[in-house]
Amino acid sequence: MLLISVGCKKIAYIGGSEVLKINKQRAQGFKDALANNNIELDDDHMMYSRFDRESILTAARSLLYSPDFPDGILTFSDQIAISVLLAAKEKGIAIPEKLSLGFNNKPIDELLEPSLTSINQPGYRMGEESAQLHLKQLTNFNNVYEKRILKSFLVVCNSTNKNRHSKSLNQY
Repeated sequence: MLLISVGCKKIAYIGGSEVLKINKQRAQGFKDALANNNIELDDDHMMYSRFDRESILTAARSLLYSPDFPDGILTFSDQIAISVLLAAKEKGIAIPEKLSLGFNNKPIDELLEPSLTSINQPGYRMGEESAQLHLKQLTNFNNVYEKRILKSFLVVCNSTNKNRHSKSLNQY
């Protein structure tokens, strides 16, 4: 996990709804990354929110206004990362000096100050693959469940890069 590689030791996760399978998988991946790097999980640093602004800000403020706030936050989505960025600015927490964060790669990420580190997912290709699988099922009723995983890559920007150099890394 990039947050660990840039020196974060107290890392939090703010996810979406706990019932979403993808959120459960990301939260588990977060927990696994901490365990694999001998970083203790603080249960108070596992936050979930609905996808509305107030719920996200409440989760972000809960973390950032605590006396021992995290030095890194992995978010479920850009929507959540942007709200964390707002809460950090509201509290006067310098990014990336005191807090590193990020997740999904959307064009708006580059307009934020600091620019948001993110994961670039092949959304268009995901749609194509999904359509192909659905068409295959329509023509072959005996078709078994098929899972495809597409390659994503990390785009390191200023919200995690304490050296302030933007670059992309093919790590995922």
